[in-house]
Amino acid sequence: MKAAAGAAFIDSGASVEVQYRAGRPARIDGVVGGQVAVEVESREAKQVRGAVLDLLFHPLEKKLLVLVPVHMTDADITADQCRCALGKYLRPSEFRVVVLRGTGGAPQPHSDARIIRQALVELGWRASYYIYENWQAGPHTAVIHTAMCGFCRDGRGRAGGYDRAHAQWHPQTGPPGFPTSASARAYARRKLRTARLTLDRCVKRVALRKCNNGGVGKRHRKPFGR
Repeated sequence: MKAAAGAAFIDSGASVEVQYRAGRPARIDGVVGGQVAVEVESREAKQVRGAVLDLLFHPLEKKLLVLVPVHMTDADITADQCRCALGKYLRPSEFRVVVLRGTGGAPQPHSDARIIRQALVELGWRASYYIYENWQAGPHTAVIHTAMCGFCRDGRGRAGGYDRAHAQWHPQTGPPGFPTSASARAYARRKLRTARLTLDRCVKRVALRKCNNGGVGKRHRKPFGR
């Protein structure tokens, strides 16, 4: 989760508590950006379905269940069962259930972080943005990417690397990424003397999802069980 959401993922404190109005509060695995309640489960299907209840009772509107295929007989079936349970009480735009590719014995941190980050973006969490500046091929250009983009990879570039003599990612220092595409554009226009500034397809896809998920207006409801 830290690889996917960075410092936005909080796994302690009052924000992860779930009140059942009797005894001590239960706890979920974390929250992201004060927007998404998160449970990460690798146990048997029956225990995973119990974690769904904690998600439903958590006060945050958006829910993310992350399944690590370790003890489940069939992780995909377990995921479908959890989607059925969550879908009974939540709108489709309010939850996601994802199955990771890696396991405890065979982790796949980069691909799994992308899976989680994609789900978070679909739930409305704002992705970080980076600028790729290139002054080698043709005119001096800058292209804005999301952090999850396979070309960007949180400002590290592709696995094979890139020629730092002719290109670089921004920001170089400070917080990881720009909080919005607009702030990335403002930085590029202010700091970079480029002949052309464009948005990559990954940025346009994020904008389209936000439009589709939020275009009908936000309805406020009480959390499950209140």
